Amino acid sequence: YQHLLGQLAVNNIIQSSDGNMWLATGSGLYLFSADGQQLGYYPGPDRPMQFTDLVQDQNSGPLYLGTWNQGVYVFHPKTESFHPFPSQNYNPGDISIKNAYHLSQDQKGRIWVGSWGQSLHLIDPATETFTRFILTNGEIRGGKELYQDVLFVYQDRSDIIWVGTNGGGLCKIEESINQFGGRQYTGLTSSLPKEPIWSIMKDSEERLWVGAKGNKDLYYSKDGSPFSKLSMPDFQTMNFAMKAGVRTLLESQDGTIWAGTNYSLVKFLNTGNTLSPQIVRIEEEGASAPVRLPQTSALYQTSDGTFWIGTQQNGLRRSLQADLPDQVSFRVYRKNPKAGGLKSNRISALLEDNTGRFWVGTYNGLHLYRPISDGFLHLSKKQRDIRSLSSDIIICLHEDKQGNLWVGTPNGLNLIIPGLNQSWTIECFQDKDGLPNNYIHSILEDE
Repeated sequence: YQHLLGQLAVNNIIQSSDGNMWLATGSGLYLFSADGQQLGYYPGPDRPMQFTDLVQDQNSGPLYLGTWNQGVYVFHPKTESFHPFPSQNYNPGDISIKNAYHLSQDQKGRIWVGSWGQSLHLIDPATETFTRFILTNGEIRGGKELYQDVLFVYQDRSDIIWVGTNGGGLCKIEESINQFGGRQYTGLTSSLPKEPIWSIMKDSEERLWVGAKGNKDLYYSKDGSPFSKLSMPDFQTMNFAMKAGVRTLLESQDGTIWAGTNYSLVKFLNTGNTLSPQIVRIEEEGASAPVRLPQTSALYQTSDGTFWIGTQQNGLRRSLQADLPDQVSFRVYRKNPKAGGLKSNRISALLEDNTGRFWVGTYNGLHLYRPISDGFLHLSKKQRDIRSLSSDIIICLHEDKQGNLWVGTPNGLNLIIPGLNQSWTIECFQDKDGLPNNYIHSILEDE
C-alpha cells in the first residue's frame, strides 16, 4: 500500500479515458496517474473547495463536481478552469441545490444530483437547465420530510432510475411512463417499512421477506414490487414492555415460514392463496405449560430436522425430535459456568457446517455443540494470545467452500480453519490486514 494525501478526506475517485485518476476531496480536486503519481492539484476557482462527488461527462469530457454549500461546479481539464453550473441565463430562485451530495450520469448524458436537504435534481448539459423532482409526499419524521436527503442515484439496464434516501427508503423513477415531465415518483416505501430493516429472506417460492425493527408487520413480495403486508397476530393485546419487530426469519424444510419477533415466535400457514400468521407457544422439557418466546434472535433447522431457537436474553433451545416447534418439546440451555455449559444467554448466530457440526454465536464467545455430552466447547478471546478470537461478542457466522468458518465480531474478522481430532487454527484480520477493527455485521462469499 502507498499512503497518499495524508489525512485528507477523499470523497470519490473516478478514472478518465486516459487512465488517470480524478479525486474529489475535502480540499480541492486532485489528478493522479494510475501508478499513484500526483499530476495536478486544482483547489477551486478562488480558494480550496470541499468537493463531495464528481462525474466526468461521457460525451464532452468536463468534470461535474458536487460541493458542500456551493452547489454544482464544472471543471474543464484542458483549460484547467472552474465555473458554477449553470453559468448564465438562469433564475437563481429556480435552483435549490446547495449541498450536492451525489452525482450520477445516465445513458442520455444527463447528470442526476442527489442533494442533502434539497431532494433530487436533473441537469441537462446541452441546455444548462435543471429539473427538480419533488419526491416527498409530505410525510415528516424527526422534524423533517423523509425524502429531502438523497444519498445515491443508480440507473439500471432497463433505464429505471433508483434513488436511495436518508430515512425515506427507496424511490423509483420510470421515464417510460412519463414521470419525468410530471416530476412524480413511484415510491417503494409505500409498501416497504420505513423503520430499520432487521431481517431479509428469500424462500423456495422466490418470495422476498422483509422484517423491521419497531414494526408489527411482515412484508413479502414475489417480484419486489409492490410488497404485501402481513399483520402479526394479537400484537395490540400484548402486555410485554417491548417494541414490535421481526428479528429473524426462517423457511423450514416443509416450506413453513417462521418469524422470530420481539414478543413471540410466529409461523405462517399456507391456506389456499393466503398466508395466515399464528403465534407459537413452545413446550419446554419439564415445564408445566407451553410458553411464548420473546426476543427471538436466531432460528435454525439442521439437516437432521432438529429445530434450534436462540433468544436475546433467555438462552438457547433445541427440539428433542426432528420436527417443527409446535409439534415437539424443547430442551433449554441457559448460562452455566460449569464445563460444557453455555456461557451467555444472548444468542446472536447459529450455523451447521458441512460436517454436521453446530456452532452457536453468543455475546460471550463461540460455542460448538457436542451431541454426545449434550454440552458445548467454548472458544473465547484470550489475553495476549493472537491465536484466539479477537472478541467474545459474536455477530455473524459463515462457512466458506473449503469448510473454513468465518466469524464476525466488533473487533475484526476471524478465520477458523479445522484440523484433525477436533483441533483448529484461528487467524484474526484487522487493521494490519486492511480490514478495520470494527463491527463485522455480515459475511458473504461470492461464486
